[in-house]
Amino acid sequence: MNRQLDEQQPREQAGFRSGFSTIDHLQVINQILERTRECKIPLCMAFVDYEKAFDSIEINAVINALVRQNIPKQYIRTLLNINTGCSASFRLFNNNIAIPINRGVRQGDTISPKLFTAALEDVFRTLSWENRGIMVDGELLTHLRFADDIVLFAYDVKTVAEMLKELNEASTRVGLKINRTKTQAMKNGQYASENIKLDDDTILFVNKYTYLGQTITQDHKVEDEIRRRRSAAWFSFKNIEEILKKTKNTTLRAHLFNSTILPVLNYGCEVWTMRESDKQKLQTTQRAIERRVLGIKLVQKIPNNIIRQRTKFKDAYIDALQRKFRWAGHVARREANRITRMGIDFVWFLPIHPIGITNRKGSLGSPYSINDFRAINPEYGTMGDFDHLVSELHRLGMRVMIDIVFRHTSHDCSWIKEYPEWYWRDTTGKPISRVPQWRDIVDLKFEGNETTLWSELIDILKFWCEHGVDGFRLDVASCVPIEFWRQARRSVTEVYPRCIWLAESCWFSAMKSQRDQDTIIHTDAELYEAFDLCYDYDLYVAWRGAVQGAASIKSYLELLRLQTFIYPKNFIKLRFVENHDQDRIAYICRDNRWKGLAWTAFSAFNKGCFLVHDGQEMEQKTISSLFEKDWVDNKGVRPLEEFILRLIQIKKHPVIETKEARLTLTHHSPCIVAVWEVKSTREGLIGIFNVAQEADGAQFIQIPNLSNGNYKNLFIDMGVNELLRYELRAVSVNSNGRLAVPKVAIVLHYTDILLLPKPFYSVTFDFNYRHA
Repeated sequence: MNRQLDEQQPREQAGFRSGFSTIDHLQVINQILERTRECKIPLCMAFVDYEKAFDSIEINAVINALVRQNIPKQYIRTLLNINTGCSASFRLFNNNIAIPINRGVRQGDTISPKLFTAALEDVFRTLSWENRGIMVDGELLTHLRFADDIVLFAYDVKTVAEMLKELNEASTRVGLKINRTKTQAMKNGQYASENIKLDDDTILFVNKYTYLGQTITQDHKVEDEIRRRRSAAWFSFKNIEEILKKTKNTTLRAHLFNSTILPVLNYGCEVWTMRESDKQKLQTTQRAIERRVLGIKLVQKIPNNIIRQRTKFKDAYIDALQRKFRWAGHVARREANRITRMGIDFVWFLPIHPIGITNRKGSLGSPYSINDFRAINPEYGTMGDFDHLVSELHRLGMRVMIDIVFRHTSHDCSWIKEYPEWYWRDTTGKPISRVPQWRDIVDLKFEGNETTLWSELIDILKFWCEHGVDGFRLDVASCVPIEFWRQARRSVTEVYPRCIWLAESCWFSAMKSQRDQDTIIHTDAELYEAFDLCYDYDLYVAWRGAVQGAASIKSYLELLRLQTFIYPKNFIKLRFVENHDQDRIAYICRDNRWKGLAWTAFSAFNKGCFLVHDGQEMEQKTISSLFEKDWVDNKGVRPLEEFILRLIQIKKHPVIETKEARLTLTHHSPCIVAVWEVKSTREGLIGIFNVAQEADGAQFIQIPNLSNGNYKNLFIDMGVNELLRYELRAVSVNSNGRLAVPKVAIVLHYTDILLLPKPFYSVTFDFNYRHA
């Protein structure tokens, strides 16, 4: 039942929920205050306090809330029996007087907090606040709740007053009463003086407020809060001072301090921005407590490190840092869980190694300019952090791929001095990059170093496999000898046979340029001798031309068909509409969002592996930067998260995953039509993708051999006001296979028939010159 009640709660409610804490809300509030102050945005908040909330809520309101939230009847019946028919009695002049209890949840009962939050959620569902609140990461935030501790948000005092009035009216109906004295408001300096009235009472405006045990201030300074924490720590210490002084067992005494006083001192430190002076205040308080415990006076001048050796207390500042890191891990795990829910199988990290300093590009340098292939960039963390990350991703059912850059190193890589023969050099003997614009790197020379350089690089691959890495994306793999890749693959596979190999192959113009310079460059067909997957760069220019109207969609699809003839039978391409080197699809199709969505859907449906670029689910438009800090706000709204989830679910459909399945491109106009069919089971998937956005629902597509009837749409349809809607819907087929053109795309699952699809006519492949 706890799980069912949790599922009914919105993200605004964090009270008594697994995976949520007071720190989450404190962080949100402090960030809102900081951002509105920096950007000079008006902000008004109301901190709402109820009078004896758990004792005042009407039992009938709780039961009605459970009914409306679809809690099973047997649970409701049990709770009804427990919470009704109760009475309190007292004796007056020898008379027993019984008073029925119709309010309040049972104090001390473990389910009571959940029942209260369920009833409070029912209250909030009656409020129409769709156009209220403040904009946070693209969505309106009206309030936060931690059980009965509530904060309301708006851009102006008038709106907060209206929200408070409406909340009061809704709360009164279920027996809750807002405390007019403890309910207070806060506003920043962007306002003229205004008041909030609640009935006949004036709500007081304050400069600071204690919310969830932490002092909230307009300027987000932590001095007041640290002062409160120090006082609270002393109070906590005095409660157990005699016990600490009498305890001779050092381990037990340290445990008492670490478990009772330290949490009080550092409560909420996860959201503090601490300066050196704040650190000193924490440590000063701890040292004073330690001296008191040991009976040591300052005049004795015993060094702090000696005192710490005697007490073995945990350092307050180190504890604060660890709490910050743990909370960051908590946030990261939420993000990892989100990625898991999307259906992602592999998480690919760009290079994680230390970046060279010499000739560094930008303020951060390129992650592809590496000076130590066996180390972790200290800005990212330690090797232990990486091992933990890999372990956590494995626990969540995902695998890890890292970028490997073997064509070159940074200028300050130790190999330059240790193994000078490993590098290409100019006539003066200086290591060089054979690509002039890549000034931050120098090229490795594979020829003549087969026994030394090759062995070292292969050992590096094995090193990362030992750390749990499941696959490699090999940078500019086309420019490294295929003989090396074959040897590396054989050697690694002997020890780690499940490792996946992805080659960043080149596009045609790069291939021609390299061949003109008589330097190594391999085709995708050659790379498949050693790799599982290759980039789709051989068709990237043609695809961009089709998207932007410079080339026909038909010509692009003909090249897709060509891939099936020139590559091995079971070749796998990495299909994408954006990556860290190319424009984002939301930018490419910035003038027509639906075109970008349709191309994304087709890319996922196409034969091959589907890449989701971080930020793609948020329709980010800015191209990724390799040399400067590039923010992807993963706390923001993700309009395409469900969209991409649907694509991945279809990608994993049994029809597509069947080895016998074959993909046929049957139409190029007015939409792309692609059919996956399995002859042995007589079923398949039909995908219709409106990539040109030149046709609408008034036009139709004819699918030969498709029987009339209703078919399940595995993908999307359009809702009102052109908002994406994701529920599964039936699509009608009539008049011998006629289908209406979708706004974006549809994917239909059919069974018990064979379409025996044929590719659209192409002069390139189908022209019969013998009978022309």
